[in-house]
Amino acid sequence: DVFGGRLRQASVRDASGKAHHVDVGAQFVGPLHTETIALAESFGIPRVKTYTTGADLYDPGGPRAGAVKRAMKVSDSVIPPIGWLGLLDLGVNVKPRLERIIARLSTADARMRAALDAETVASWASRTCWTAGSRKLVTLCVELVFGCEPFQLSVLQLASYAHANGGFDALTEVEGGGQQWFFGGAGAGA
Repeated sequence: DVFGGRLRQASVRDASGKAHHVDVGAQFVGPLHTETIALAESFGIPRVKTYTTGADLYDPGGPRAGAVKRAMKVSDSVIPPIGWLGLLDLGVNVKPRLERIIARLSTADARMRAALDAETVASWASRTCWTAGSRKLVTLCVELVFGCEPFQLSVLQLASYAHANGGFDALTEVEGGGQQWFFGGAGAGA
């Protein structure tokens, strides 16, 4: 374990060899994170607006171990290029089901919570998603928001975190969402 929880800093060198410190975990906050923002400000840790212009890069997957180079897709949209069937699946199937789980969480009994805790997001997505594209997007969201793979996260953990942060959209959106700002040097404050 490292003091500071998920806050981590790494050092990267530019082409000239100069070292730059970058935050690599838990540095993003949004409008609902008022207590975290107040605490960071009390330590003088600056809040910086997340860069949102330009094209997005999307890694379509592939072998992770030993891969030297993978093709990256460029998207002018905030939605990765998963095809219209994948987008339809997300809109009418996956997202509504997830939002229903999140909404029911506040009234869930112990049996329902145990069932949600017993299922991983990977198995839920495999059972719920109709397309490979929507499964890839669920995987991407879990990797970005939670810093882990879907098989490492229970549906209860995902739903609880989303519920506490204003819904799944609030976790994944930049403008008005949980990634609107980041703390410059948050790892230094840990």
